[in-house]
Amino acid sequence: MAPERLAGLLRYFAAEGIVTDPEGVPALTRRGREFLEFRPWYQLLLGGYGQTLQELPTVMSDEKLYAGRDGAMIGKGSCGISRHDAIPLVRRQRWRLSSGQFGRTLAWFIARRPLDAKPRRGCGHVEGDQDDKARR
Repeated sequence: MAPERLAGLLRYFAAEGIVTDPEGVPALTRRGREFLEFRPWYQLLLGGYGQTLQELPTVMSDEKLYAGRDGAMIGKGSCGISRHDAIPLVRRQRWRLSSGQFGRTLAWFIARRPLDAKPRRGCGHVEGDQDDKARR
C-alpha cells in the first residue's frame, strides 16, 4: 500500500476511534479490537477470494480463463469461521458438556472417522487445495 494512502486510512481509523496515534505507532483501541472477531470473514472473502473478484471482468469475457484465489487465506478464514459455526454460542456463553456427553461425542467421531484419514495442520481446509497443488 502506498504510504500516503496508509496514512490517510490510519487517520480515518483514528477519527472513528479504531486506532490511536495514527502519525506515530498506531495501536488498536478497545473498539478496534472488537473487529478482530470478524477477521476470519475478511481472510476468506478478501484475502482468499479478492483476486477472484478482481479478475471477474476478464474471466467472464473469455471461457478459457480461470480466476485465481489464495488457498491459504481461504483455509485460514474457513478455520476461523468454523470456530463460530462448530460450537453454537447462545448469548455469548459456551456450552458446557458433562463428561458423559463429551465421551459420547468423542466416541461418535472416532467411530465415523474414515480409516484412511490423516491428521492435518489446523482444521485441515488448506491441505489438498487445488492452488496448493499448483504451487508444488
